[in-house]
Amino acid sequence: MQPLSKNIKKIQLIENIIKETDNDNPDLYIETFNLPDGRAIHIVQDSVLITGTKQRVAVKFVKKMIGKNSEIKILQYAGVWNGFGPLATAYAANKLKLKSEVFLSAVPTGSNLKTPLQKIEDSRQINTLHALGAEIHLYPTYKQARNEEYEKSTVVIGKNEWSIKPEYMIMPMGLNDSEGIMIKMLGAALKKAAANSLVKSHKTTRIWLVCGTGGIMRAINTAFPKALLFILFTGGGKYKDAASEWAISKKNITILDSLPESELKQYSEERKKYYKSVAGYDDQIWPYIKKFAQDGDIIWNVASD
Repeated sequence: MQPLSKNIKKIQLIENIIKETDNDNPDLYIETFNLPDGRAIHIVQDSVLITGTKQRVAVKFVKKMIGKNSEIKILQYAGVWNGFGPLATAYAANKLKLKSEVFLSAVPTGSNLKTPLQKIEDSRQINTLHALGAEIHLYPTYKQARNEEYEKSTVVIGKNEWSIKPEYMIMPMGLNDSEGIMIKMLGAALKKAAANSLVKSHKTTRIWLVCGTGGIMRAINTAFPKALLFILFTGGGKYKDAASEWAISKKNITILDSLPESELKQYSEERKKYYKSVAGYDDQIWPYIKKFAQDGDIIWNVASD
């Protein structure tokens, strides 16, 4: 595990914003820019929320999952350093007067390279976790992070059997619980937040989105079942497989094929001229927008760096 230094000024600034946040599900904030050829592109810009889109339901979801179990004192999450699942977990813990522990990989999704420590320490994600009071553990790989999470919160009760200690709650990846509770909650929240927006009023709503574990994709589809969704899958493993299988079954969803490497070079630098996003994750949709989007299309931007 690597120790992390703190940027006190940044942390204090974020702490003040957290204290002033009294509405986890505000109306959608939408920006618009024009591509050089004149196409207007709208952005649902959830980077204005401290922890991105899932802030809209994080507290309600954790309260629902905990129920009346007063033994739970600590929320845990294992993920990558630039993700926002750890932030949503820490946000819920902060608001509910619980503790949070996050176990993070220094290798972000979609990369094989470890991110330099200073870049991690300076990031919005890590400074926000500090501001939320999270206990942060950083490891070279996701496997190590996940193993350490289990080591701390579980006890072995038999061969290939283990039990979670009563004071811990291990948050599901992307907050995607097996019963789909978070998806239903987020779908309802998005529908409410979009009530007076162009997302709701579009005759033919076309939404472009990067998809990790699939929770936000499913929630958007729940909120706007007539919308056409264009999905770029990232990551891999069982989460991608499950999300892809679900998306394939929907007639209103188009799964985007990979573009040639030549079209993906320096896309983050070009995207920065138009809107804020998470480099190497949410902004992976940019080359597809530039090549395929129609006038009036919508990018769902979950968060930003």
